Amino acid sequence: MSGARTSLVAMLLLLAGGMALVRPPFLRDLVLPIVAARLGVSLRLEEARSHGLLEGLHLHGLSVSTAGDQGEPFLKVGILRVHSGNGSLWKPEKVILEQAELSLKFDSRGNLLTRLPEPGSKSARPVITLKDSTLRLAQEGRPEWTLKAIQGTLNPESEGYRLNASVSDPTWGNWTAEARLSDSPPSLELLARSDLAKLRMPALEQLPFISPDTWRHVGLDGTARCDLSVEIKGKKPEVSLRISNPALALTVPVVGLTCQVTRGQATIEPGLVKLQGLVGQGVGGLLSCPVATLDFRGTWPRLEFSIAGNNLDGPSLAGLAKSRVAKNLRLNGEIGFSVVLANTGPMFEGRGQGVILAGPVPLPWRLSSQGGHLDWTGPLGLRFSTRR
Repeated sequence: MSGARTSLVAMLLLLAGGMALVRPPFLRDLVLPIVAARLGVSLRLEEARSHGLLEGLHLHGLSVSTAGDQGEPFLKVGILRVHSGNGSLWKPEKVILEQAELSLKFDSRGNLLTRLPEPGSKSARPVITLKDSTLRLAQEGRPEWTLKAIQGTLNPESEGYRLNASVSDPTWGNWTAEARLSDSPPSLELLARSDLAKLRMPALEQLPFISPDTWRHVGLDGTARCDLSVEIKGKKPEVSLRISNPALALTVPVVGLTCQVTRGQATIEPGLVKLQGLVGQGVGGLLSCPVATLDFRGTWPRLEFSIAGNNLDGPSLAGLAKSRVAKNLRLNGEIGFSVVLANTGPMFEGRGQGVILAGPVPLPWRLSSQGGHLDWTGPLGLRFSTRR
């Protein structure tokens, strides 16, 4: 995939250089098929205008698709401007892409399906500027993910390019990004950061390369700092998203829990979510989650939690188990449990203990598990269970 990125650069330069040599439309119509055949792609161009050596060549309405593919083009460019300070548009010093749209398709495992041109020979590398551009990623079985309002500059290096970019997307918020695209060997290393990223459903469900099971069993709604890492050394990307400084609602549907998280961090990778040091308000009191793991890489998802609660609301806790208790009941305690989400229903394991604050003397309670169910027992015959 990263090699294809550099090949796109070479393709645009070859196209621009070829078009720069011709002026009359009939010659342009002759050159376009030759360039397309050399690149192994199909090209369409609405208009080409020459503005002299100072302003260079402007290509309007450029679209590029895989040769023989009747589908949508994988690259569209509203305006491609080629500038040269040395009198040769074959070796331009600067290329500007305005309103560019790059669309890539992946299979369900994250392998690239879009057939892109192979990298060409290394030539003079111009500075490439992106203005108001868009990236679209579509993975099989998932909604299309779109990132808009990309501005950036690709500066040439000895073995590729270094990207510095910013994003002001209405859905995802403001981001900055740095990336290195290398030719030898073909690779891409990307680091993107947002101090106040927007994390909301269902936008998160559109993220490619993250298991859809993640968002069936974890819900997020709010803002946080996000650090995104993407590394590509073949067709399949390695992706890691780190979330910190949260101000968001965390929902775990399998236990019916919602918590307003104010501290902690999370790391999301394909098939794996790790939570650490979460603190927030939930169930009418203070909740903390020192560590949790949500693993979707096996046959059945497995969720493991360690949770401590202080001054929790008894009726709210009982409501999670579809039971009732006295209104003024408050609880403290710690529990650790895991749940395997099998097709026959959730299978629980866990234990914990704490006290009930219902009078001058704290009364003990205990959590245990048997036969795939959690059982909570307290004083005076109080009992809740995940059994139905």
